[in-house]
Amino acid sequence: MSKFYSGQDGTLFVDNEDAAIDNASDEVAKVRSWSFTINTAVLETVSLGDKDRTIIPGITSLTGSASIYYYADATNASHNSGVLSSRIIDNILPRVGSQPMSQERTKVRMRLQVDHFHKIDIVAVITSFSMTNAVGEVMAADISFEGDGIATHSSF
Repeated sequence: MSKFYSGQDGTLFVDNEDAAIDNASDEVAKVRSWSFTINTAVLETVSLGDKDRTIIPGITSLTGSASIYYYADATNASHNSGVLSSRIIDNILPRVGSQPMSQERTKVRMRLQVDHFHKIDIVAVITSFSMTNAVGEVMAADISFEGDGIATHSSF
């Protein structure tokens, strides 16, 4: 039977850039929506006297964003909300305990997944994190990221 995938099927997994994603312990959020764009610049291969522009592919870049639900497995559990904080917020503002660190921000490996067979892994730098909460709505966060290379694993 066929299936249409939607944002509600998505899950976000985050770990260190060099680590393999483990679906059980690296899940940080349910995804409301996500998108990414891969762009390739072009390089001209013309010389003096040419009348037509010719090009070749150049540098490729990846940027993206995701809107995620901030949740916990149970009302008395901080499992997922704590993981979200430690895996995303601490990569934007690195800390030791409650004190900010002066070292570089780290890259993360993210997996956007709709089921076990359909997933995309991206090594990226998280460039923005915005959290929203309103009366009567689910607490959500929006992240933006820039890829270090292109998607490293794609199964769509």
